[in-house]
Amino acid sequence: MTSEKLSAAEAVAAVMADVQAVGKDNKTQGGGPSYQYRSIDGLINGIAPAIHRHGLVLVPHVVECEIVPMVGRNGWTETRATIEYDVVGPDGSTLPRPVRVFAIGADNGDKGPGKAMSYAYKSAISQLLCIPTHDPAQDNEHAVIPEAAPVITRDMVNELRGVFAVLPEPKLSEAKNMWMAQVGSPMSIPLYSYDMAHNAAVKIVADYKAIEENNYQGEEQ
Repeated sequence: MTSEKLSAAEAVAAVMADVQAVGKDNKTQGGGPSYQYRSIDGLINGIAPAIHRHGLVLVPHVVECEIVPMVGRNGWTETRATIEYDVVGPDGSTLPRPVRVFAIGADNGDKGPGKAMSYAYKSAISQLLCIPTHDPAQDNEHAVIPEAAPVITRDMVNELRGVFAVLPEPKLSEAKNMWMAQVGSPMSIPLYSYDMAHNAAVKIVADYKAIEENNYQGEEQ
């Protein structure tokens, strides 16, 4: 770093001059078309020396963030985030949020927000430093998302209703509400979850019938 501290804009220009290109260090896996892509780790490793040398700092600001379930993909969610970055130079000057990124992190655990933040940072520094990329959709950390499963048919829904038909009201409505709290709306249950939904219905009805039988025996005594 030079003895005279650079402004934020000068530091960006200095890093851009040092970082001419960052190679693609990863290759896609799976059954789809294969292509090389530049991972977030590869990009950070490629630009970190120049950023440190010129004292450039990027400060993220999460403008919006929501986590929503993915329809037809049991257990998967999307983290949808809008993130802006302040760019701070070694002299303390700031380029106020010159880059805004919309990122989606898909995951079936707790890593969706982290994936969204990683993608956002990767996109932001690629834009800020004008690093060319040929990544299809910038890879989104390459989450392998399962295909949407078909939902159960109306005949299957009627079969589920038949399980509850042995109960009188108000127990019938109570049992259905309890079942829906566990498995969701009948028409939105994925096909691969039908057995689970059916077994849950049978168990709930059996529990209600057992309670009714115990109450009946208690009254006889």
